[in-house]
Amino acid sequence: MPRKIKMDPKKFYKKIGAEGLSSMTSEKKTATQIKFLQKFISQKHRILDVGCGYGRITIPLAKMGYQVEGIDLSPNLLEEAKKQAKIAKLKLAFKVGDMRSLPYKDKHFDIVICMWSTFSYMLTEQNQTQAINEMYRVLAKNGTLIIDLPATTENKIRNGVFIAPNVLKRDIAGIKHIVYLHTRETLSNLLRDLKNIKTYEIKYQNINGKRRLLVFVKK
Repeated sequence: MPRKIKMDPKKFYKKIGAEGLSSMTSEKKTATQIKFLQKFISQKHRILDVGCGYGRITIPLAKMGYQVEGIDLSPNLLEEAKKQAKIAKLKLAFKVGDMRSLPYKDKHFDIVICMWSTFSYMLTEQNQTQAINEMYRVLAKNGTLIIDLPATTENKIRNGVFIAPNVLKRDIAGIKHIVYLHTRETLSNLLRDLKNIKTYEIKYQNINGKRRLLVFVKK
């Protein structure tokens, strides 16, 4: 991949802010995603929401009694998450951090989730493998990592242009940014090369009425 293909997600999220992100979704869509997650989580699980943003998933899960905390690269989004948690009278842990170097001890969480295309901002396979290895590292025995990704590229091309294989430049709310779009085949190749990961499943599934590409990694 050419070196010139770069993007700073922190700058993007600072520019778009919590209000811009929330305008791209709805309470109904969030409820559908949470309903999907409830198939795999229980209130006994320790859950980490990687790329939690302004707490869109984290806060509703906490309101429902789940043991969850969030981490995100963007301080401005986490400030909004903390504000909303305080309004809801929830004691939630939010940390600023990078999914490629998580500030948690080994085997600390039963479930790790990375939702809403957050993983797509890892623009190189090296960064992607670092992120997966880190999320896997903090999983307890018998834990599950769930990564949610866009399923296809066809509907994205109308709003962007490919500048390298799998790398799409497009606009979100009028702000230019770059994402890495996987297929089941490219994800399979990526995971197959991770020697410490033995059990995983990659499949397509409809969530919020949209076809998504999902990764389930078991420990």
